[in-house]
Amino acid sequence: MADLETIKYCDLIRAYKAVAESADGALVLADIASAAGLDDECFDLSPRVTAYRLGQRSIALHIKRQIAAELPATENDEQDERQDRSFV
Repeated sequence: MADLETIKYCDLIRAYKAVAESADGALVLADIASAAGLDDECFDLSPRVTAYRLGQRSIALHIKRQIAAELPATENDEQDERQDRSFV
């Protein structure tokens, strides 16, 4: 049986994915990526500006990684997969 920490992580990943798959969520995520400068150069002559930009970018990357994360297989998923293969 999965521990509580794994269950919370799975719930969190499912929530990120649900937001990303909605029309409003896609719009908000695109705005976050733009505001965070995800596709822009982070370097500036001022180290403080560079650090600020990198901080913004790290949050957008975290969100992107959460959406792309694979959920760990559970005992039920493995059992369902075995049953699906038995019907093939």
